[in-house]
Amino acid sequence: MLKIYKTSTVEKKTKKIKKITIDSWIELSSPTTDEIDKVVEKTKVDKDLILKMLDDEELPRVEQSGNATLVVIDTPYLEQKEDSHIYKTYPLGIIITDNNYVITVSPKKVSILNEFKQNKVKEFRTAKKVRFLIQILLRTSNYYLRALKQVNKDIEKKEKVLKKSTAIFIQTILLKTCRWIVTPCFAKSSLIIHKNLPCIIPQVLSQELFLLPVSFFDEFHQLKVRHLLL
Repeated sequence: MLKIYKTSTVEKKTKKIKKITIDSWIELSSPTTDEIDKVVEKTKVDKDLILKMLDDEELPRVEQSGNATLVVIDTPYLEQKEDSHIYKTYPLGIIITDNNYVITVSPKKVSILNEFKQNKVKEFRTAKKVRFLIQILLRTSNYYLRALKQVNKDIEKKEKVLKKSTAIFIQTILLKTCRWIVTPCFAKSSLIIHKNLPCIIPQVLSQELFLLPVSFFDEFHQLKVRHLLL
């Protein structure tokens, strides 16, 4: 995509224009071959400088070629994914030519440049090329700080979830430990009661055992078998 901007000398505001003129800012994001050729023809910039910037893996550096200087930086990008963010960086090339053009090239749209288009950056002038470069660098630094703050917030959220999960895990282990301790004791107590039941009950009440339902004794028998299997 090719877009051209220029700051009005009267209103001191940056506006989008149709033609490439002196002291204009030329923005190329994922440009087509025709758009690249159009910019090269008008600005006389080395075409390779633009083509290099279409690679997502382009490294930060400063490079000179012909009538232009290329400054490559990495710009931060936060992508929303579910309840967190994915941190990425994309290269941005700023080309300053000797014949008074500024060209920004990137493989994807760069949100940092939106503030310049919307006149949110004080003292921004497309004719002030070096100032423009410095302002881009400052804005990039601010975006990195914002991105780091957001990443820290996501880390804190994940840590809270992890702590909660760890607490639940520990409680489960403690409950299982209690079960391992209580179950054998309960089994032994049940068997002791079952074996010694006739002795525990007074002789006077022994006759009453015959009046108890059969299910009463079945429960003790089942309890004994169940604990023998543990």
